[in-house]
Amino acid sequence: MDMVNLAWLEQTMSWLIESYGILGIFIVSLVGNSIPYSTIPYLILIALYSATLPLEKQIMVILAGGLGAAIGKVIVLMLGKAARTVLSEEAKENLEVFLRLSRRSMLFAIFIFAALPLPDDILYMPLGVSGYSTTRFFLSVLAGKIVITWLTVGFSDIIVAPFISFPLWIQVVVLLIITVILTYIIIKIRWIRIVKSYQDGGILSSIGTFLEELANIFKIK
Repeated sequence: MDMVNLAWLEQTMSWLIESYGILGIFIVSLVGNSIPYSTIPYLILIALYSATLPLEKQIMVILAGGLGAAIGKVIVLMLGKAARTVLSEEAKENLEVFLRLSRRSMLFAIFIFAALPLPDDILYMPLGVSGYSTTRFFLSVLAGKIVITWLTVGFSDIIVAPFISFPLWIQVVVLLIITVILTYIIIKIRWIRIVKSYQDGGILSSIGTFLEELANIFKIK
């Protein structure tokens, strides 16, 4: 997504939030999560909006953002399920065996990918193709999206409050710079290596691999 389109999208999402408040948060979170493999920085916009809100409004932001994001990911899952219709019966049977073998760990994996700033569609699209339970998926991804929205809102006053006192044009420039940096990191990280690390060694191993990838990007030894 080029800079012009990204700036336009951020302005549109900012307008939705400013115009419709909690409903805008829900819409922005839904849209930001329903486009497979997108890097829409909707959490930054949520942080900007919620930094100066009272606690009761922040709770509403967390719930609306988490629910919108979860429904967006269900759309991604359903797109994967639509692709399943072109598979052979043999391929479907193999995928069902995979789901039975990973049933217990999959709920946790869905939650972790939802709760962390990971490109979770690399997991969710294949799950849709596999025919994973929509109910199980929704409940697990909802919990994860509420966690990441809660963390965003919880730290927004520390990160964003000093920043929002600057003129609007400075806010837009800084926001675009942050977006470009985050997008660069997401593109450069070898996510398949992190997924394989999780499969081989669990969550601690994948976290270690993630930190290694960050160190390689920033040339930290």
